[in-house]
Amino acid sequence: MAMNAAGSVAGPLSNEKPGGNLSGSAYTGQTGFETTGPKNKPPHAIKGIRMQNNIRVELLGLGEVGQTFAEHFLVKIQEQGAPVKIVAVADRNTESPVALGFSQNGVPVFKDALEVTRLGDQVDIIFDLTGSTKTRQELRLRLLETKNKHTLIATEVFANLLWCFFDDKPQRRTGTSG
Repeated sequence: MAMNAAGSVAGPLSNEKPGGNLSGSAYTGQTGFETTGPKNKPPHAIKGIRMQNNIRVELLGLGEVGQTFAEHFLVKIQEQGAPVKIVAVADRNTESPVALGFSQNGVPVFKDALEVTRLGDQVDIIFDLTGSTKTRQELRLRLLETKNKHTLIATEVFANLLWCFFDDKPQRRTGTSG
């Protein structure tokens, strides 16, 4: 992610070239921050099956790994029309440029990673990029307590797998697995 001299975020969090910012009409879509991909592209097909709905994801942990993951995810959503919608994010630092970018564009930002479970089965995948085994265990317990059998928890290992398919492949990330 790039920041210009004024401290504005530019790059994959936006649809504009470096030097831009996260405000105003420089972005596509009504909210100015498309997290669901271009509307004029057809849904992706998997072996002849067309997806009718977006895959709803939450991102937990917007540190080095989470920020890079979010950037790559947003590129796939915004530029390539991936059928994914980021429905919430969580990070201890809700004032980080990445968290603020999501917040300013209508994506709920939670300080406590466990709060994302309030969305229940309206979430398909929780990407837990916190690196915390304790957080992951607590997430699993919350999903069990709320009888949420729909939502999956994807760890850093799964994020590393996805990175294999991103155009700009960063070094293999390491993290705690649980």
